[in-house]
Amino acid sequence: MIAAFMRSMREFFDGMSEREFQRFVAIVSGVTLLAFGLIIFYQYRATSALTYKIGLLNEERDETREILERAQRVSQQQAYANKILRQNEDFKIGGYFKDVLAKLRLAGKQVTETKSTAERADNYREVSLTATFTDMNMREVVELLHELGKTERIYTKELQLTKSKKKPGTLDVSLTIGTIIAKSAERIEE
Repeated sequence: MIAAFMRSMREFFDGMSEREFQRFVAIVSGVTLLAFGLIIFYQYRATSALTYKIGLLNEERDETREILERAQRVSQQQAYANKILRQNEDFKIGGYFKDVLAKLRLAGKQVTETKSTAERADNYREVSLTATFTDMNMREVVELLHELGKTERIYTKELQLTKSKKKPGTLDVSLTIGTIIAKSAERIEE
């Protein structure tokens, strides 16, 4: 069968003139080059598309990793906050603040005190206490902030210092501190 095919090919080429043979070789060569060119083009195009998709997947993987790491940090922070809340479930920011003022002998310099509660999107409420003071010196302000910083249960939200209009060399202070409490009376889960 192969021998018959080879014989018919030989007869085909023997029947051609040299010019027809050259034209035939040129056509076959052109078609072959065109076929290889198309194959390379489609291969390059497919490779480029896959490379682009791989790049997108890598970006999405990085974003996913960041989200998971952020979620893990949030989870750790929430567990830490829950631990602090469980240490003193009956914590009252007003009572704590009065104790600090008494300890530092600053109760006489306090002018006003207001408390507010804000709902949060998570399982907590934020309780804020804003107090204003008059005629404080810088040492008293630093001692107050230092004493408030000793407990992890509260945090300083805002501090405004203005030069006192009444007594030279002193400050009028507005201080807002806050704490979080559980929304429900149920035990906070770890």
